[in-house]
Amino acid sequence: MPRGGKRSGAGRPNGTGNIIQRTTALKQVEPEIRIIRESSAGQAVTAAMILAAVDENGLWNQLLMATSTIPTKEGPIEVPDWRTRLNALQYLTDRRDGKPRQAMELTGSGGGPIQLVHSVPRPARLDGNS
Repeated sequence: MPRGGKRSGAGRPNGTGNIIQRTTALKQVEPEIRIIRESSAGQAVTAAMILAAVDENGLWNQLLMATSTIPTKEGPIEVPDWRTRLNALQYLTDRRDGKPRQAMELTGSGGGPIQLVHSVPRPARLDGNS
């Protein structure tokens, strides 16, 4: 007979959730995080505080000029990382200009126009009187 509820020993062990991504992200911004922790004892860390501790323009320039290293027989070479550059550029232009409207087109059966009914016919009475 099936049992519901919590099972002992089931699930991910405590403290292991997304540990790889969290430590990788912290290594990249560790100096900035340290500055924020020292200056904001007891208060919540906000996005404005984090952005105040870094050079935003410099980071956007790094994203817009991102490169990838590709190993070859002659040695590693750096090539433009077009996907990262495009994503950063799209994000910035969407923030500046707003996202474009999504085009939508509705058609009736067979691709023709949709017929609108402006009045509803009155049903006939069962006793024959109108």
